[in-house]
Amino acid sequence: MNVEVIPLAGISLPLILVPTILVLKHIGRQREWEYKERMRALELGRPLPGTDKWPAIAAIALGAGMPVGVFLCTWMAVLTAHADDGIFVAATVVSLGGVWGGTTALKRLLASRELPAEAPYQANGKPAHDPDAYDVVGRRG
Repeated sequence: MNVEVIPLAGISLPLILVPTILVLKHIGRQREWEYKERMRALELGRPLPGTDKWPAIAAIALGAGMPVGVFLCTWMAVLTAHADDGIFVAATVVSLGGVWGGTTALKRLLASRELPAEAPYQANGKPAHDPDAYDVVGRRG
């Protein structure tokens, strides 16, 4: 029995090690690329990549998650504490407030993305400027 285990271990070892090494190498490269991207964004004064998704998640949680949570708590109160069914009116009012707040937050988020940046950049990373905005002595004649 031991004689059969040795060749099987020898065959299976590369089948496990090679993919593991390749995955770990890829993860390391990906972290290096993310680091370089973040450093380049800091050099150019641009917002860091991956930092703009939290306002959208918060708006969605406020507009969709809060009403679901309110109605779940209200339903549990009716089942366990034998509260009156009129409590669902209060849950509806609170949920409508959450939907309105989430919609407002999402509209502001989308409006802020459409605004031009304070310092627009060209494709090569240099700040764009209007050449006529500067008064050069050589142009006066």
